[in-house]
Amino acid sequence: MIYIKKVLVFLFIYLVYKLNKFDAAIQDCFDILSIDSKYILALSYRARCYIAKSQYDQAYHDFDQILTIDPDNNEAQVINILKYLINILFFRFSRIY
Repeated sequence: MIYIKKVLVFLFIYLVYKLNKFDAAIQDCFDILSIDSKYILALSYRARCYIAKSQYDQAYHDFDQILTIDPDNNEAQVINILKYLINILFFRFSRIY
């Protein structure tokens, strides 16, 4: 029963995300993560919604959680590398100016 509920809620999250209703999708992700805190798809879509809303710190937090759960997750690894590169560029840029 929990599996079916997770699938149905995730399908709703996907639909809401595609309709650019990011606040609703974020709330739905919170709801499903209260059932299963390690549900990677919900973490991933919540992070994407945060990025769409320019809430990058929250997105990074979700991607970090994904890497904790699944260190081989490609999407989270790419975001982690980008975050690292941005930090390096920002540090170097701030030292120049």
